[in-house]
Amino acid sequence: MELREQEQPRPPSPVAPVSGGASGAIVEGQVRPAVPSLRRALLLARLRWAWPALALLAAYVVPLLIVRPTLRLALIDDWNYQLSVRHLVDNHELWVAPWTAATLVGQIFWGALFAWPFGVGPIPLRFSTLVASFGGTLATYALCREFGVTRRRAVIGGLAVWLNPITFGLSYTFMTDVPFLALMIASVYAYVWAARRASLGGLVVGSALAGLAFLVRQQGVLIALAVFAWFLLKPPPWFRARPYRTALAMLGPCLLAVQEYYLWAWGNGLPSTQGAYLSDFRTVGWSGTLDLTMKIAVVGLFFAGLFLLPLTLGAIGEIPTAWARASITAKGAISVGLLCMVFWTRWYYIQNNGRSFPFIPWGSMIHEDGLGVLDSVGLRPFFWSHTIWLAIAILCALSAAGGAILIAGRERGAEPRYTWPRPLPPNGWLAGLVGAVAVGQFLGIIPPSLHITQFITFDRYYIPLLPLLVVLVLWAIRGHEFAPSIALGILAIIVVLDLLGTQDWFGFKQAQWDTAQWLVSTKGIPAQYVDGGPQWDGLHFYEYSLSHPNDRVPRNPGDVWWLWLIAPNIDPQYVVAASPPPSGYTLFAKRPYHSWVRRAHDAYIYVWQRDDVGSTVRALPPLEVRKVGPFSLPLPVLAADPTPTPTPTPANRYNPGDQAAGGAR
Repeated sequence: MELREQEQPRPPSPVAPVSGGASGAIVEGQVRPAVPSLRRALLLARLRWAWPALALLAAYVVPLLIVRPTLRLALIDDWNYQLSVRHLVDNHELWVAPWTAATLVGQIFWGALFAWPFGVGPIPLRFSTLVASFGGTLATYALCREFGVTRRRAVIGGLAVWLNPITFGLSYTFMTDVPFLALMIASVYAYVWAARRASLGGLVVGSALAGLAFLVRQQGVLIALAVFAWFLLKPPPWFRARPYRTALAMLGPCLLAVQEYYLWAWGNGLPSTQGAYLSDFRTVGWSGTLDLTMKIAVVGLFFAGLFLLPLTLGAIGEIPTAWARASITAKGAISVGLLCMVFWTRWYYIQNNGRSFPFIPWGSMIHEDGLGVLDSVGLRPFFWSHTIWLAIAILCALSAAGGAILIAGRERGAEPRYTWPRPLPPNGWLAGLVGAVAVGQFLGIIPPSLHITQFITFDRYYIPLLPLLVVLVLWAIRGHEFAPSIALGILAIIVVLDLLGTQDWFGFKQAQWDTAQWLVSTKGIPAQYVDGGPQWDGLHFYEYSLSHPNDRVPRNPGDVWWLWLIAPNIDPQYVVAASPPPSGYTLFAKRPYHSWVRRAHDAYIYVWQRDDVGSTVRALPPLEVRKVGPFSLPLPVLAADPTPTPTPTPANRYNPGDQAAGGAR
């Protein structure tokens, strides 16, 4: 076990006698540098300064070489964001789709920087997220160093953020979560840096970064508001001396970004999904919102334990000492939290037939059937048994309690031995600032979760808390017992699971897309009769559905959500699914996919054929192929002006005669 790790001062440079005079005699008292030794010392000093960045870079590159980010298809909701980038690059217009919940403007411009030279497609946009992810990891390292954490521990903190299964998987997408995370960490770092130096310029930078984070996801404004609230609650002397200028510096740029966004939205129309937050709250009500908040908090404790697992196991020897130092109030709060997790696990286990962690039944990156959001009809066989998931839940609960003990039982008033560039406040004021931001980001989980109360929330909504918790724990244990070998060992296990899970996810999604393409291209089935999942359906038909709102197929109660919201003109006679067909469908095809972790008989894509196929024939418009860049996916879309042909259909199915009479086309 490592005890009281600290930075050692650099030894003085060696010197040697200097020869003088023409004869080469040595002049007494005169010295000259030993040039080779000096150069070696300078090189070692530079490596000592640069090795953390090199280590983090290597930890990024190696996984990407094993599971390469070259999947040429969309994942989760990033097909929707890809459309917005294409509008900006091809049409030079800023367009946010009505179905978009995030503000997205910053994400569009960030993705366009990579799409302009290489074309709009999944691969350039995915690399934009990977660059942002690496920047967020470096910002986490810098924030740890600002809190007096040693280089080695700060590197472990950065790796804990990057290798977390949720962050790792999302870094392979063009979702908004990782770019927002990177901007949030950079903003918090700027605020902390400015607060330690009483720098108004630093506060302006932090506020500007918070404004950019808001232009990716709405929760960005909560960064600046949380910092301001902490300054009001615990004002430092320099804030009391010039409160108005300081408040303007820490809030002004961020609020300016908020103002400009809503002015743009007022002139161009706020996306309908963003305008639905208030109606969602009215539907759920105060009691429902309070119930949802409590569920988010309890489930969030388990994910906090998952986030901190490498650190709490690395500092497991310090936990008993920290527990002895913690106050009675802190011990009581930790005990209550642990009991809540126990009762919640028992209740959920009984109510859901033995299921437990991750406690979110659909739509999250971590799921019982593997890593990654499946976005498919049906479920694959579960990756692990219920017993293993229950063991993970218990481990996460204990890790969350351990992290809370380490923070609550920190050695109060102790200065860090390594202070860079100046000592931290002994009262942990800056840690309170980070904690205030964490509270603000927790509150930011609630509004988007109001629309999905049946699932509680999505696990990716928790990742803004990840770096903040990591920094707080590393700050709390600075100068105390910590075993980097244990933490790195846990991270090694996690990265193996990350790679296996991501490859399994990619294999399924590739097979899902290829199967839908096979049905259309090889089997000659019109695309409008194929449900290939939300990514396939959205990229092929979402924009068409916006321009032809009356071209809708009457829906049945069992139809999946994306047919209602993003592809209403699809009549799902053929469904690409993850499991065998239910009643009402027959098995049309069964296609294998490649997975590193699944047995051959568990790795199949199924094609369902609806039993009434043949009675719902409809003349469909031809497909045209858009011109794309070298790294883009060829995208067939409906022709601009198709002509429907009336054909008799059952009353509960699509009636082209009604559509023609309505003049939708």
